[in-house]
Amino acid sequence: VHNVLYPGLPSHPQHDLARRQMRGFSGLLSFTLRRNHREAAVAVANALRLFHLAPSWGGYESLALPMRIEDYDGEQRWGLRIHVGLEPTEQLIADLEQALRAVEGATL
Repeated sequence: VHNVLYPGLPSHPQHDLARRQMRGFSGLLSFTLRRNHREAAVAVANALRLFHLAPSWGGYESLALPMRIEDYDGEQRWGLRIHVGLEPTEQLIADLEQALRAVEGATL
């Protein structure tokens, strides 16, 4: 992972603004990949077992979508936008970890 984009993190450029304007932070976040190309993002998404690949947000299911994301510095990078649903947190973390490991050493 190159960067995590989530207003709930103090490292987010608009964290203070988000904290003032919201009561909490949602389960929607993005992360960019060190391997900055489409094939890497698609491979991570396809390796996920619990996250459904879909562009809809706000439901009870965890979702993921590979896409180009503008990083904090304005650079366009490939990564995933995810919505965290109601599945157990430990299972979702384990799923993300195994998907990232699955493509880490792969030749894409």
